Amino acid sequence: MSLDAKLAAGHICLGALYNVTGECQQAAPELRRGAEREPTSDDAYTGLAWAYEHSGQLQAAEQTYQKAIELRPSYWRTYNSLGVFYFSRGNYEKAVPMFQPVTELTPDNCYGYSNLGLAHYRLGQLDEAATMFRRSLEIHPNAPAYSNLGVIAFFTGHYAESVRRFEKATELEPQSYRCWGNLADAYRWTPGDRDRAKATYARAIRLAERALEVNRRDTDALGYLALYEPKSGELERARQLIGQALATAPRDVDVLSKAVEVYTLAGDEQKALDYQKGAVRGSYSRFELQANPELAGSRSDPTYREIMAEAPTPR
Repeated sequence: MSLDAKLAAGHICLGALYNVTGECQQAAPELRRGAEREPTSDDAYTGLAWAYEHSGQLQAAEQTYQKAIELRPSYWRTYNSLGVFYFSRGNYEKAVPMFQPVTELTPDNCYGYSNLGLAHYRLGQLDEAATMFRRSLEIHPNAPAYSNLGVIAFFTGHYAESVRRFEKATELEPQSYRCWGNLADAYRWTPGDRDRAKATYARAIRLAERALEVNRRDTDALGYLALYEPKSGELERARQLIGQALATAPRDVDVLSKAVEVYTLAGDEQKALDYQKGAVRGSYSRFELQANPELAGSRSDPTYREIMAEAPTPR
């Protein structure tokens, strides 16, 4: 940019860097300049949509993702980006038709099938989800598909099977805090493996902290770290972390669902119920809330049952 500030590429690259380090307010003007100088750049519009999304400008984000698709309708990644946007908002029925073109435009894209399967999973369509995950693995062994099959096994009570799936995921993606955290959860609930959970949570914590060194506003890393800490005995730090995640993304259904679990583990049932209400109103997976073994003690609470009875059908 110092050589030629008029070139779109410099602004787009700088905007992408601001995005990945969580400086979305600074990213947006750079990406707008990039789009003005190169109005056919779907990268500029996709990056700008991300900046809007993570600055809380959701309508502008959705419209900008759609603009990116209009500019390059044969490119799979723009559909995937909008699908992830809908998924993060709890709008799973809108996410499905965005992930489907990914599998049609790139039928050898294992991650397209994995994402499509995850949307089916959140809609409670477990058979369809498992089919997509297996199809993903047929194309190429990958950590997300193994991990997602492990999630299905975990939440249907097949803990030993989930261990095998999560172990495979950690082999393929050893730097993923999600994979190690999932494996730690599976160890925690598998008789004979529980003594392996503590060291596995410690590894997941180290990797999540590493992600936060890049972006202190990373709500995914904050949320998962908040889940791992109380299972390692660090309740106060868990409250601080989930508080940071909620302050950054107060309507994100994944963050709200993690808050339910954190406050349940901390013994604060009222806060857990308050966040449960927000999660189900945002169409978070009722199946997962009902099947999560960490929440088993809450299911006899009349308020819990009322919230679940009033929960909207997943979108």
